[in-house]
Amino acid sequence: MNHFQVVDYIVVGATFLISLLIGLYHAFANKHTNEDLLVGGRNLNILPVAASIMVTYVSAITLLGISKTL
Repeated sequence: MNHFQVVDYIVVGATFLISLLIGLYHAFANKHTNEDLLVGGRNLNILPVAASIMVTYVSAITLLGISKTL
């Protein structure tokens, strides 16, 4: 059973939809500028920036390193 079933597609689609709705809410409800949305208004501490860079890097490595035989 290594193939997506209908329930799997629903869960993945719902996850993407929820993420999209959260982004749209914060983009339109708070009236931020593009700079605020992309770079946090240049007011972020080093910890969130470092965590974001690390998670992005690890995520890319994980996707490239996962074997198709799983």
